[in-house]
Amino acid sequence: MNPLVDRHIVLGGICNLRDLGGYPVGGGGNIRWRRVLRSDSLHDLNDSGIEALLDVGLASVIDLRDAIEIERQPNPFHAHRAVKYSHVPLFAHLDLQE
Repeated sequence: MNPLVDRHIVLGGICNLRDLGGYPVGGGGNIRWRRVLRSDSLHDLNDSGIEALLDVGLASVIDLRDAIEIERQPNPFHAHRAVKYSHVPLFAHLDLQE
């Protein structure tokens, strides 16, 4: 890990925002720092947190939650003009009932 870059990023409203930089990728090399972030839901992100992400170049958000979660707690970037928002429900095609 790059000692000059902290993996955990503290922003108001997000409990678990992490930089995936430094992790190895297939074929060699590593993910570049501050290029891929992952977090818990962004629905509680405050205005200063939104601005901070935009300031570091946030360009794309992939929301993995299901439609019910999104309806209850919309992503603050779902209609943002400067950010490409994609909804890709991670578990939509799994039969979780037994």
